[in-house]
Amino acid sequence: MLDFEKLKEFNPALVYMFQAESSRPAGGTDATEGINHMHNVAGQYQDMYDAYMYAQEQVLPWLKTHDLAELSSTKLIEWLQQIHGNIAKTLAKNNEVEAGRFIKVGEEITSWHAGATILQHIKFYFTFPFTEESHKKMAAAKIAGNFPGLNESDFENFLFLAARYRTEPGPLTMDQAEQVLSRLIDAHDKKQLSNDEINVVAKIVKIGMPASMVPQAMNDFARKIIGKWKSCNPDDLEAVSSLLGETFDGLVDIHPFFNANKRTTTCLINIMLRSFNLPSILLRIPDDKRTADLLGEHILRCIKDAQAGKQPSSEDKKQIAVLRVECSDLAKKITRDFPGFNVAKFSDDLFKNDAKKTVDLNNDSACIAVAMERLKENVMHFGRKHRELSVFSSEEGRNSIKLAVKQLSGVDEWAVMGKEAKAWRQFPQAEANSVYKELKANPAFVATKHKVTASRDNSYVIQLQGIDVDALLAQGQAIATASQGPQKNTNK
Repeated sequence: MLDFEKLKEFNPALVYMFQAESSRPAGGTDATEGINHMHNVAGQYQDMYDAYMYAQEQVLPWLKTHDLAELSSTKLIEWLQQIHGNIAKTLAKNNEVEAGRFIKVGEEITSWHAGATILQHIKFYFTFPFTEESHKKMAAAKIAGNFPGLNESDFENFLFLAARYRTEPGPLTMDQAEQVLSRLIDAHDKKQLSNDEINVVAKIVKIGMPASMVPQAMNDFARKIIGKWKSCNPDDLEAVSSLLGETFDGLVDIHPFFNANKRTTTCLINIMLRSFNLPSILLRIPDDKRTADLLGEHILRCIKDAQAGKQPSSEDKKQIAVLRVECSDLAKKITRDFPGFNVAKFSDDLFKNDAKKTVDLNNDSACIAVAMERLKENVMHFGRKHRELSVFSSEEGRNSIKLAVKQLSGVDEWAVMGKEAKAWRQFPQAEANSVYKELKANPAFVATKHKVTASRDNSYVIQLQGIDVDALLAQGQAIATASQGPQKNTNK
């Protein structure tokens, strides 16, 4: 649940205006975006909210009651891990890893400057049966042409460097090609490349810090930042901005967590801002094309805007975030309370029918509200049907239904069919009309399907189906109790 009234130390827009990561299942369709995608996005909003609430309720009170000289690198790292444990909970579940811990060997990040899809092209390159050096150049040029901004010569140099780490002759399989790249990255991590070769690699891909180096790098980072934090003059906004820029870039470059490093770092710099009694800020910076100095300049502008009351906000986005989380929570509760109700199928049907034109669970608060109401209506119907079948499936339940219908209609000998969950009886025409009229007016049968059909012998059959069994049994019991009259007091 998102209760933005409680988030007083930080701008709530930090939660509801951030861009959640998509998580599409393999072979996912528009329909699977419905409930699965909503759970993913709503989870990330809730995680972001929980992280800032942790910062507000745990970190800031400590900073207000302690001198910065008491802050240790161990304490700062503990905060960061707790923040990440909250802020990346949903992402960790999607990736089957643990939030709040540093990366392990094999989880290091490789970020391809031209986008992750180039990795497949590189692996395909090594599956080709090249016979001439000129063919290799042509293939490299063709791949580079698919990625605007990728320098053909730089890419060709990277491919030729990677080829040195192949161990099998001839065309490779995709798995073997992946091993070639793994060996190149391993050589990079072990500092076995020359400076020129490191530059060749850096132009194509950013290779994250080896997991084995992260703990020491984080200790060094924490000691360095704490020292500058202690000595920073909060009245000198340029010095504050420079420190925050250095903090952001330093932590993101280490990349200690599997994901959500920027979200975690943004939370940290906002904690630092609040410790200086400065307003929190939203930070949106294009990747890979800035330095800490440029980031510091951007942060300075953001701080000044926040001081001037120009904080980013959007009531519509706030409402969308709240409704996303509420709708996701409702769907999860329904799954727990009604295991037989297929929430995913409900979502699929919602997106497949005409409502798909108007229901957008991602971008429209009114449509999310409509989806929630439809979900509640479907669950109420499912719950009644489930209860109806459970009563009709037992002999005791069927006898109770017979007795209740008898008491409400004044007529005995009703037949009850458990499989179809219906009650029926044959009547002469004149009697059928009066019984049908009386039953139809009874509150216990408001939502019941009434059906009257003529038989060959001029009699009529009344069928009752879709019965609200709880209302029916309660009405029947009330009539039975009333017919018995007041109980006599036998105590004298």
